[in-house]
Amino acid sequence: MAPLRRSFALLGLTALLCCPPSWAQTAPSPSWSTYRNEAFDFAIDTPGPPPVTVTTTATAVGPMPTLQATIDLGPRGALQITAMDLSQLQISSTVDQLLEGGVQGALNAVGAVKDAETTIAKGTAVGREFTAHNQDAIFKAREYYSQGHIVAIIGVAPAGSDIPADWERAESSLEFLH
Repeated sequence: MAPLRRSFALLGLTALLCCPPSWAQTAPSPSWSTYRNEAFDFAIDTPGPPPVTVTTTATAVGPMPTLQATIDLGPRGALQITAMDLSQLQISSTVDQLLEGGVQGALNAVGAVKDAETTIAKGTAVGREFTAHNQDAIFKAREYYSQGHIVAIIGVAPAGSDIPADWERAESSLEFLH
């Protein structure tokens, strides 16, 4: 399980990207659009087109394509979308182990303490919702497993504030394409 945890630490590292040094960088776009990605099997509404980066990471169980997009919401925080394609990997872990690896990787990457966690579902996808905090920020995330893919939506805001409403709007629009 240790090599797999390291693989899912990648998910946690993406949460680190959500914490820009200055919260007042860019105002969110007033226009929302639907971003669809067939390869990662999801569609989501976002405030403006998300800046998407797709990389392939070498893992102990084979190459893993990963999609990342961070949407800066200005002084209110950020929205992070991460998707991982596990469909071609030979993984012996259960779905619960995969999801827990994602939660722990995210917490470890930003030095956060988990405040709450619950099991969730969206259609046939199963997942986890968790909230966490560190000295600089608060986090709210939902991650789902569906058809060999993990998709995580992470909201981040400065400590002492609330997760932006844009996070809830984006997450509620998430749908799996297959």
